[in-house]
Amino acid sequence: MQIYTLPVSKTKRKTMARRALKELFHIEGSKRPWWLHASLWPMGKDTPMKYLHTKRDGERFLYTFRDMTTGEIREIEDYY
Repeated sequence: MQIYTLPVSKTKRKTMARRALKELFHIEGSKRPWWLHASLWPMGKDTPMKYLHTKRDGERFLYTFRDMTTGEIREIEDYY
């Protein structure tokens, strides 16, 4: 990631923040969960887990994540 010295425009700061968040949360493109309630993003061993997919079962949503360090798979339930 490129480091800029001040002054940096507001637009460039927003772009840098978005890029850093995508790297930290392992987001590829626009593939991310759309929470119905408060965010439930799980933490892995070293970093936030990578979002894989969402499965809807009636009023229940299952969000699947993978730990990038250990490979552990975790599902988070959310209800509509």
